[in-house]
Amino acid sequence: MTFNTEVVGCYWQEDQGQWKVKLRQTQPSGQSREFEDCCDLLLHATGILNNFKWPDIEGIEKFKGKVGFPRSMAPSSTDFKVDDTHSTLAG
Repeated sequence: MTFNTEVVGCYWQEDQGQWKVKLRQTQPSGQSREFEDCCDLLLHATGILNNFKWPDIEGIEKFKGKVGFPRSMAPSSTDFKVDDTHSTLAG
């Protein structure tokens, strides 16, 4: 696993039966490097929920109940419980 790295491109290599993945890794100092790697299995896990933005719902700031993000409502979470309550899922 490689952290602080973005996928720049991925290309199927038919002759090798593998994916060629171009990556850009950025160090905490801001310095970056680009490199390539190959893999047999490519999972598209872009982390879209890492950049979550609340939808523009009129009146949400007046809502008196709990408002939660799906990650905070996971069964292992102790921050957000929905037991014995009325719940609405929008999405």
